[in-house]
Amino acid sequence: MPSSATREVRLHFLARLAILSVLTLFALPMFSQSEPTFGFNQTNFRTGQEALKIVVADFNKDGKLDIAESDFLDYTISIFLGNGDGTLQARQIYPIGSSGAYSIAVDDFNEDGNLDIVFSSATATASGILFGNGDGTLQPPSAFTGIVTSYLVAADFNNDGHLDLAMNTSLLLGNGNGTFQAPVKFSGDTIYGLDAADFNGDGKLDLVESRYLDVAIFLGNGDGTFVAGKNYYFDQDEGRGVLAADLNGDGIPDMAALSWNSAQYENGIVTLLFGNGDGTFGKSSTYNIPTEYYPSMATGDINGDGILDLFVNEGDGFVVNVLLGKGDGRYEQQIGNPGGGVSFALGDFNQDGKLDYASSTDYLTLSIFTQTAPTTVSITPTQIHFGKVKVGDYVSQDVTVTNTGDSLLVVSYADFPDDLRDQFVISSQSNCQDKTLKPGESCTVTPVFAPVRHHQLHSVLSIHDNGVGTPHNITVFGIGSE
Repeated sequence: MPSSATREVRLHFLARLAILSVLTLFALPMFSQSEPTFGFNQTNFRTGQEALKIVVADFNKDGKLDIAESDFLDYTISIFLGNGDGTLQARQIYPIGSSGAYSIAVDDFNEDGNLDIVFSSATATASGILFGNGDGTLQPPSAFTGIVTSYLVAADFNNDGHLDLAMNTSLLLGNGNGTFQAPVKFSGDTIYGLDAADFNGDGKLDLVESRYLDVAIFLGNGDGTFVAGKNYYFDQDEGRGVLAADLNGDGIPDMAALSWNSAQYENGIVTLLFGNGDGTFGKSSTYNIPTEYYPSMATGDINGDGILDLFVNEGDGFVVNVLLGKGDGRYEQQIGNPGGGVSFALGDFNQDGKLDYASSTDYLTLSIFTQTAPTTVSITPTQIHFGKVKVGDYVSQDVTVTNTGDSLLVVSYADFPDDLRDQFVISSQSNCQDKTLKPGESCTVTPVFAPVRHHQLHSVLSIHDNGVGTPHNITVFGIGSE
């Protein structure tokens, strides 16, 4: 039986550890990472209130990308015309009525050669369309009865040559003049994502829904009706989005499904399901991705190797994560990049041949992130000697992370190896977690040594960021003493 002195020391330590657990957060690594080959610079523009959705298109036919975005609390849709150098012209504002737009879709719905904007309103009877004039301006909205939804897909589902609208779980057939027929439901479930592709190769568009527990396939008949296909269940209990694309380069549409644990919504999982070409899906793979509210996904070639990469926008977490495609269905995960917000979209905004992205980084700001070289990082100190620390006590020391390059630095997290996390932790006084640093800016990681027995220890503090040389490792030493 332990002596009373030993029990007293142990009780003292447990009390100190309870205090320490309040002061610290255990920043667990979310995924392995690759050496970054690109970075981003940021330019900000003012939007209306609560910019929920952004879409990239060329509204004035000048060959330069423009942006449309919905300002939910202002009951407006805004147009930002692009200058072709990564900057935008002054915001054009178009009122849409007495309620805000949850989502927007851009295409030529009246077949006059000009891009139009369809929006889904917070009121079903107040959905509408703004017809484009082809010069970057829009006409006043024309209302139609739609569906209250954040999910819109514009495509020709009945093969009549006119664009239709999938709105949430209903289909509105287009008349070719910018008007639509009454909604017809094809599904009765609440959804969290929607996309379209020809999954069974019959020349007819199909739909995929992200739902609470699964993704569901609806095979198109080519006349605007659908037959329910197979469901694929998540490892976690809440779907958050779905995207259809050829993710393994075999010419057959696959899908990426995003889910999270409703009790721990920041722990997201991206599941890749690879199509068999007959409307079913075979092997799958999963990737852990940090998420916040309103996450979303997109595909594009960020590193210019001709292979699709997968972007996962954290949502309110202000980080965009990238899965770099290898062309065969395998993906290499990279640390977070700046700019994840409520909505984001990809495009080459400065016409340099490299993929950039736009993001509503908060509810009042639209940001353009233009691609450049990855930034460099300074870590001070590069070694820490905590010295002798009594068992049951703890000591900390600050580590300074500085952006010494010319592009944005995102410090995602810091961690220690699993086997020593009961004695080396990261203090909650650290301010680097999911931190974006401009050139010249710094943040602080504060490691803590809290020995549990009498011995000498060394470990490695790893700081994970999107700078050259990541992860940045710091050797730490400490001695637990009486």
